[in-house]
Amino acid sequence: MGLFDFFRKKKEEIKEAEDYYNSIGAEEKKYFWGYSSTTNATLTRSDSSVVSLRGYYHDYTGGAHGMYAYGGENIDVQTGKILELADILTDTEGFYDKAIPYISDELVKTYTDGLFSGYEEAVTNAFAPNQTSNWYLTGAGIVITFSPYEVGPYAMGAPEITLPYAEFDSFIKENYKISQG
Repeated sequence: MGLFDFFRKKKEEIKEAEDYYNSIGAEEKKYFWGYSSTTNATLTRSDSSVVSLRGYYHDYTGGAHGMYAYGGENIDVQTGKILELADILTDTEGFYDKAIPYISDELVKTYTDGLFSGYEEAVTNAFAPNQTSNWYLTGAGIVITFSPYEVGPYAMGAPEITLPYAEFDSFIKENYKISQG
């Protein structure tokens, strides 16, 4: 879910939380710690081709800890279109064929024993057609994000792997390549 969709949905969630609170009794309200939701966006790339934002989302609705995730929103400056990863690639399948083992190798190098068995499936699923907001652009490359519990335990955090332009440049459409000047 991208930033824009997130804000559209947030109004519904606030109404649900309000309805829940209004439905509990006075005794339960004494122990109700409340819910919280935090969202922010950081500009990660802005040039004549694209504006890219890294979103941070955190919700607490009870329990030991809240849940958070990072995501991206990438906008074509010329058209205003919210971009999908395939929109910036010249060879989507070739890109995936190179990116999937690259990401897996980087996860192993960084997190070693902390990865869930079968984490490779989550890496492959990162490129599924319904995954439209798990990436963003920076000056260094294409960043692929994973939420806590996607490839490892909560304590491992939310891994982000940068696919460097230097290694993936041949898969990126000319107008989305980073300017070298």
